[in-house]
Amino acid sequence: MRVEALITGEGKERYMLVDDKGEPVEVVLKYIRYKDNSGAARNTLRAYCYHLKLFFQFLDQESLDYRDIGLDEMASFMRWLQNPYGSLKVSPIALTTSTRTAQTINIGYGCCCYAK
Repeated sequence: MRVEALITGEGKERYMLVDDKGEPVEVVLKYIRYKDNSGAARNTLRAYCYHLKLFFQFLDQESLDYRDIGLDEMASFMRWLQNPYGSLKVSPIALTTSTRTAQTINIGYGCCCYAK
């Protein structure tokens, strides 16, 4: 998955999430369009797109559908964000720190909760 920048017909830069096949992730595209229409700033749209990318990477690794997640899956997502290896299947032997800051984890988690 990757975030791609687009230039609109009005010359504005916008973002979309593209899956591994090069297809846009439709639900994220609709959400970003909604946020854009509600007046969100360009940097906010970009941040949402990158945070939703993390969420969809997690869903892909865990073979989950965003429509079928609950509290347990969101807790797993929080642990996944804190894991420096980007996988819940890897457990460090020695104490390690997350590659993401607490602020990034909280924003990513919050963004995905509201998007659902």
